[in-house]
Amino acid sequence: MLKSAQVFMGRAWRNLNRRISRQYLKRHEATSAADLHRLGSDYGGWYAPKRMPPGAICYCAGVGVDATFDFAIREAGADVHSFDPTPGSITYMEENAEKGVSFHPWGLWNENAEMKFYFPLNEDHTSFFLKNMHKSDKYFTGHCYTLKHIMEKLDHKQIYLLKIDIEGSWYEVIKDFVADKIFPKFLGVEFDSPAPVWRVAEICKLLARNGYAVVVVEKDNVTFERRADVKTA
Repeated sequence: MLKSAQVFMGRAWRNLNRRISRQYLKRHEATSAADLHRLGSDYGGWYAPKRMPPGAICYCAGVGVDATFDFAIREAGADVHSFDPTPGSITYMEENAEKGVSFHPWGLWNENAEMKFYFPLNEDHTSFFLKNMHKSDKYFTGHCYTLKHIMEKLDHKQIYLLKIDIEGSWYEVIKDFVADKIFPKFLGVEFDSPAPVWRVAEICKLLARNGYAVVVVEKDNVTFERRADVKTA
């Protein structure tokens, strides 16, 4: 009973934080919109440039069972690499292998390690968490790597677009790749729970110091564009 109450109160608190953070992000949305359009399904869609450079290297971290955005930018001519270590995502991408996206069953994190991914409250859902927010006793383990390490493994020097939809791990991951001086031209971030406004503000200010502007806000999904070449954070 106590555990159930803790889980319920935790969810209520995180949902409140997300609503406050959404308002913060909306206030910082750029007035001059980038030349973007929305690609993918209603559920899994994100924004990308209307004119995608041929062969542009794009990373999409967090697939779930909806990679319609990944497939769409691949069709537009990008070299797309998707990442997700969860069982449902691996099966889904195997079933859609003909769509030309390179899939890697790895998680994105701030260190190279074998990590525990905890189950959600509803075990029929496909979202798993590095942070055990739902107090679950069930988990699986998967390989996680830093963005720098992944780029080295794949022999990529630069990324044009990076989308991270990684169930609350955005804070650690963004701080890590900014410290490594990795700056995609476009960055899509789902500010999923936990998303207290002070952490969201910290990350937005960090990105702003490195030349990024908020160009689209769609609930928890935010697209940034790097508009200035800043050498130091």
